[in-house]
Amino acid sequence: MNENNRLYDLSVLPDDVFTYCGDKFFQLVLTLVGSDIVEILKIQSINSTQSFINTKNALSIFQLNIPELSLIKERSCFKLSNGDFVTKIGIENGLKYLTSIIKLKQNEQQARMVGNTNIENRLYDLINRNPLLKSLFSWYDQQQQEEANGIDQRTFLSSLIDNITNNLPKSKNQYRYNDCVKRFAVCLYILGGKLTYEFIRLNIVGALP
Repeated sequence: MNENNRLYDLSVLPDDVFTYCGDKFFQLVLTLVGSDIVEILKIQSINSTQSFINTKNALSIFQLNIPELSLIKERSCFKLSNGDFVTKIGIENGLKYLTSIIKLKQNEQQARMVGNTNIENRLYDLINRNPLLKSLFSWYDQQQQEEANGIDQRTFLSSLIDNITNNLPKSKNQYRYNDCVKRFAVCLYILGGKLTYEFIRLNIVGALP
């Protein structure tokens, strides 16, 4: 984990935070850093997450002599004897925190997207390199299309393949078998005998109990 990520709890920001605007955005800012910073952003029409992350310095407006800022300056700054204003450290830290946590959330989502793309590429490459996987993928795709068209293709073969693929990644003591496979196993044992049953069970791993 990145060292910066340890300093901030990114879970306070929802995954769709970059779509926030208007009241929804200001409510988030209010919750995280308080009403004074909300007012600083509002008066500059910084009314969305996207607008905020594209703002280099939301406090630079205090360098200007604007009458509309007088009330906000009184709450957010100290007035020096020479008439200059110095921003309160709490306001500066609040904006730094807000900027950092939103940018870290952005980096996290970008890294997740890259990771998902890498996984998709690996899966695509894996499927193309293995004829069995490629055939299974095509078969499952066909099954889903037929189910979407209202055609019930739930057969013993699909149950058996599902059972095998679900069991293969597990240790043998965690193998599980659906009812259809269990009934088939009983029939096979009765009709084929113990030797036939054991031969099939040992050679098709994960297929039979």
